[in-house]
Amino acid sequence: MERLISVAEDISPEWASSLRARLAENPEEARADFRRYGRRLFGLLMLKDSNPELYKVRVAELALKKGIKDQAGRYHAVLATDPGEAERIAGNLKQLVVQSVDLELRARALELQALDIAVRELRAKLMSEVEDSRARAERVWQELLAEPAIGDEDDGPLDGLRPGSLPGDRRRPGSEQGRAGVANPDDRG
Repeated sequence: MERLISVAEDISPEWASSLRARLAENPEEARADFRRYGRRLFGLLMLKDSNPELYKVRVAELALKKGIKDQAGRYHAVLATDPGEAERIAGNLKQLVVQSVDLELRARALELQALDIAVRELRAKLMSEVEDSRARAERVWQELLAEPAIGDEDDGPLDGLRPGSLPGDRRRPGSEQGRAGVANPDDRG
């Protein structure tokens, strides 16, 4: 729980203090908070470990969004009573919104960069497996060309298939039906 709270603290120290206080005072209510926000906090915690740069941008974005929400609330609270203050807050709010959009775009760019790296790694792994498969196929082919070992018994190309896996075969895998010495009740003649 403390690691999740540390992520909340990166977003808003007040939020982390609130979570700690609720956890100490009423663990059941704190669990409800963690159920509500836990998935997002856990995702950020994983991001903190795997991609610290993206984590910082996402945390800054969330902190900024909290600031935007607070400023919007203040704007509406003073709009009727203090138009000058409301206008000043509106100017600040516009700057915060521009910063928020910029951070969101930066986060998306970092996510695409991480995705590109992951795709490149998967492609390299696939190519390695393709090369390995060619060597493995060559080895199997050479073994097939070599003289077969005495006593090799197989069922031909269907060797290794379990009973009941062939079309029209009514035997069930793992059943005793169809095995030597056991009559299949469907074979009544």
